[in-house]
Amino acid sequence: MWKKITYIALGLLFFVGFGEALYRFDRATAIFSSQQKVELENEAAQTDLMVDVLNGTFIPDSSSLRLLIIGDSHFYGHNIDVDSSFAKVLEQELNKVDLPFEQVVVLDGTRPGNNTFTNTLDYYELAPKFQPQVTLLLYNTNDVYGIMEKKESEQDSSVKNNLTENADANWRNRRKAKSEHVSHDFWLQVYKDFRLFIGKSVVINKLVSNVNLELRLRGIVLPKTEFHHMITKSHTDYYYGWKMSKQHLAKMAQDIHNKNDLLVVYIVPQMNMVQAYHVLDTAENRVVSLCDSLDIPAFRGFTPYADIKNRDLYRISKYDSHPSIAAHKKSARHLADELTPILLERFGHKEGTDVIPD
Repeated sequence: MWKKITYIALGLLFFVGFGEALYRFDRATAIFSSQQKVELENEAAQTDLMVDVLNGTFIPDSSSLRLLIIGDSHFYGHNIDVDSSFAKVLEQELNKVDLPFEQVVVLDGTRPGNNTFTNTLDYYELAPKFQPQVTLLLYNTNDVYGIMEKKESEQDSSVKNNLTENADANWRNRRKAKSEHVSHDFWLQVYKDFRLFIGKSVVINKLVSNVNLELRLRGIVLPKTEFHHMITKSHTDYYYGWKMSKQHLAKMAQDIHNKNDLLVVYIVPQMNMVQAYHVLDTAENRVVSLCDSLDIPAFRGFTPYADIKNRDLYRISKYDSHPSIAAHKKSARHLADELTPILLERFGHKEGTDVIPD
């Protein structure tokens, strides 16, 4: 009996150990991967239009309707042909509308890694040069995370760092004093070493992570996880990131309103959650409510996917929230349909166009 248990234990240890070594080797060399890891640069797409805008050589004129898009990597379109990207398809669709302009020009200012704060920074950088009549904010529910304001002065930062270091030192001293009163039990030490091994094991962490992801796709969200925080607490007034996001959005909305221009918010769809999207309802509805209070038209990007059966067509992979080429096109056309009546009401129709009354 014990001999069999020993063999099983040794087999498991060999499996984990070999898998650990193989996984770490592949992560370092990507020799077994079908493709090398791709790092997204934190830069807006350098189209000819963007280059002209940044260089100050773009000259806005009254014959064009200019739409500025700001957002994160979601519709940035990495590895997607420019003509199939969200921004380009949106531009093509809006140019079919009988607006009183010679053309609609869309500037894609999306940037991987952006949040609400950095989105507004991009707006203040690009808007004076591009002079958009319409600004489209692609809002992601994780935009409340990350840096939300300019860095403190060096003096303030050093004081804060010193306080943090002192607190950490006191905590370590208390832990050390407490550990001295614990008897050096053999099995207790084995348990601690095992916990340490589990924490450092890439294979086990990967396994736990995948189980968590599988549960999440089915609408089962484990407490104390980052995703649980995002859907339950990130968009409440108790969370600093949400409070700052509201301030940044309100300030940008006021700036656009003062110019008599239009701000529109489009909540990007999380394509990996299509089978259990209800878990995101609370967070996304709070964004819509905020926009309503600021008189900002807001649309939930998941709407056109609610009744889709072949949802794999619209996501780049099972666990990734980014949209596929098909989703870039579908979302852009959905938004164009939503924007059309708003733009026609605001800017009117082309001269000579027959308008059918409601």
